Amino acid sequence: MNASSQDEYIRTLEELFHGLEQMRRRTLRGSDLTPLQHLILRRLWLEGPVSPTFLARFLGVRAQTVTSIADSLERKGWVRRRPSPDDRRGSVIDLTPRSRRRIRAMRGVQFDRLRVGLTHLSESELHAATSALRATLQAFPLPDPSCATPVDAGKSGHLTSRGRRRRTQPSGKQK
Repeated sequence: MNASSQDEYIRTLEELFHGLEQMRRRTLRGSDLTPLQHLILRRLWLEGPVSPTFLARFLGVRAQTVTSIADSLERKGWVRRRPSPDDRRGSVIDLTPRSRRRIRAMRGVQFDRLRVGLTHLSESELHAATSALRATLQAFPLPDPSCATPVDAGKSGHLTSRGRRRRTQPSGKQK
């Protein structure tokens, strides 16, 4: 594959990511969820119950941020905390049965929108696109959150529960 073809593929992926992000925002519009809360719920949907530390590493935020977000999600009835089966001192965060139903419904709306957008593609085109995307995913595997370092660890400031970076002075004191 030459550089021109690679650049075109990358631009197409960027457009796809942008479109999926816009769809996610439309789905969240009118809900009581922030984008970071939605990411946590999506991760819980895909992984099942996980520790706050796992979520912090996966999202690249501090454990305190995850705790704050989990508190909010728990008050709203989206998640529940329970003792960790692997660590008697730890806890895991899990979806509530009600939130599982709500997420299933939201995903259904998203999948329906995607299916409508894919109706013009033939089976062979869908197969080729799926193969290309799988090959791309294999070339760029997702990081293992169990050994990841939060991305904000060495940066000035940290992410708030709304996903915004709050600047801190070098001493760690807030401005």
